[in-house]
Amino acid sequence: MRRLLTGTLLFWKIGFSAFFCADTGLYYSDQTFCSSVCSNPCEVLLAGDQGLTCDTLNYELFVYNPQTNKTIAITKSSDFWDQFSGLLVVEDASDNEAGRQILSYLNTTAWIGLYDPDLSPSYNSVNPSRFVWWDGTPVSYANWNTGEPDNFVDTQDIGSVSPLGEHWVYMDAGGMWSDDGLHLSYGGDYRPRRRALVMWDGQLDCVNGLPQNDRTTTNDMINLYCGGQTPCYLCADGSSIDACTQGDVWGTSSAGWLCPLEKTSCVQSFSCPQGGTYNRSTGVCEADPDISCPPGGSYNAQTGRCEAQPL
Repeated sequence: MRRLLTGTLLFWKIGFSAFFCADTGLYYSDQTFCSSVCSNPCEVLLAGDQGLTCDTLNYELFVYNPQTNKTIAITKSSDFWDQFSGLLVVEDASDNEAGRQILSYLNTTAWIGLYDPDLSPSYNSVNPSRFVWWDGTPVSYANWNTGEPDNFVDTQDIGSVSPLGEHWVYMDAGGMWSDDGLHLSYGGDYRPRRRALVMWDGQLDCVNGLPQNDRTTTNDMINLYCGGQTPCYLCADGSSIDACTQGDVWGTSSAGWLCPLEKTSCVQSFSCPQGGTYNRSTGVCEADPDISCPPGGSYNAQTGRCEAQPL
């Protein structure tokens, strides 16, 4: 029977997926984007498979804001305000700055989650109080452009579009807000179409990780990947890292620790403690086996079996 070496953190070569800018205090999924807003070099983080997975097919430029504990990104598609879900609720200046950085990098505008549910008829007048966040969050921060929101109605809109006025809010590349609505000048169905800033609660996996320096202690790794439980065994494939799962390795008599199947071709980048042997089938270092083989056989640490010696 084999004995697992407990209390020792073991892991394979770790890849990277997130970047941290000390200047902004934000986490980024894209290194080029991070470098464009950070005066100092962006810090590469040890990748973490924690949190929900980032949907990179429909969104890009993910940013995590620890002050409001939300991940922000921009849609790849453009449409009218009411065609998007999870639109960004800007709780404070740090949320607004994250959105501004994304839009400045792309030099574009995007919808945010502020709108006028009553479709107020106070046309061509400034009245910010008519706007609310789609999820009911109190409006405690605003960053309106000069003269906005003006609920503008062009004379050519009258009798042609409905509803009149501007009841949906977007952010520009400078982080400033304006209202917009249906206008004859947009053509087609008169609806303005643009990309949208969206949000998720918490830190998604593509903006999650730990600094690659001496602050990344064993306890940091255990807390991030193993929920504080020990022993903690980890395996990686060069781009992400996973906690090993416990499984039945040697039949029904004993259990070991397994890496996910897609991680089995990892490159080993650690050496076992004294008295331990690396077992590729389980992905961990194990104490020397406390077994004896029949005459003519020798123990193979890689397979966990007694094997006959070749003649």
